[in-house]
Amino acid sequence: MVLGLERFLHIDIEHAVNHAVAKTGWLREFFVFYYESFHFVVPLTILGVLYWRRPADYRWARASLGFATLLALVGFWLFPLAPPRLMPTLGIIDTVHGVQDFAKPDYGTLTALTNQYAAMPSLHFGWSLWCGVVIAVVAPRRWMKALGLLHPFLTVSTIIATGNHWVLDAVGGAAVVGAGFGLSYVFQGPRAGLPPGALAAPDSALSPSDDRKGTRVTG
Repeated sequence: MVLGLERFLHIDIEHAVNHAVAKTGWLREFFVFYYESFHFVVPLTILGVLYWRRPADYRWARASLGFATLLALVGFWLFPLAPPRLMPTLGIIDTVHGVQDFAKPDYGTLTALTNQYAAMPSLHFGWSLWCGVVIAVVAPRRWMKALGLLHPFLTVSTIIATGNHWVLDAVGGAAVVGAGFGLSYVFQGPRAGLPPGALAAPDSALSPSDDRKGTRVTG
């Protein structure tokens, strides 16, 4: 169904991208490393920094991520979907796990705990998009915002290149993240951000000339 829709839309690029990456050693290793390393680390780091430095933004970010993840779990239950790497007739190369015996697959230490039919929506992409949005909103520097938005771009490239998701899985991931931010707004109101007056200059920041002119605010 998903592959048929992608073919209709002419976005069925999984096989071509996967084989192009698999033939390029350094690129294959980069995407494997990215897939295995950043899925949990980046979101947890963002939540930790916000909890420590910006509690109001932490509550907003945590709620939106929680809603998005809950919606994704509902999606896994309603629409179980195998990723491309579990469909051997397509010729997709599993660059992360290698050649598998589908009767006894081995996906590492979490083999018995993970749901291999939870491709739609893609939480790999969804969580990375959440990271990008949060960083773009709260980061104080433009280069930080740009770096944050680079993460979902690299993630969607990774999940396609490694054969772990369909293109439409990423669309589904974006949908649940958008809904997560929407539900956060509905239940918590708009993002609190900085408290009123937080950016106002303290009295001591005024210049001596202002003080002599009697322009310093006292009270």
